[in-house]
Amino acid sequence: MQIIPLIALRVGRAEQAATVLPGEPVDVPEDEARRLIDRGFARPGEPVAIDTAELIDAIVDAIADLDSESFGKDGKPNVKAIEAVLGRDITAADRDQAWATYQRLAADTADDE
Repeated sequence: MQIIPLIALRVGRAEQAATVLPGEPVDVPEDEARRLIDRGFARPGEPVAIDTAELIDAIVDAIADLDSESFGKDGKPNVKAIEAVLGRDITAADRDQAWATYQRLAADTADDE
């Protein structure tokens, strides 16, 4: 569930925990969100419209940052690896669209050399 913190919050587990500042939307498990809202530390978040072109561009950039371990046997980047770089959820369809764009850009760059 998405919430908007009213105070600085630490979210995530141990080494992967991150600080979320007041006013920054963040997704947390439903039960945790309810506790934070009930205690007055956060308010329910609003669904945010996402520009598909911007999302695909962000995924393409994330793919460029991945190491070889972040790719599956089929050669495609793992959705979870991309999500870790972006800090947000994506779909396999988003990944596939960005992967096609990434491959096209890589081929264009190779042709220019």
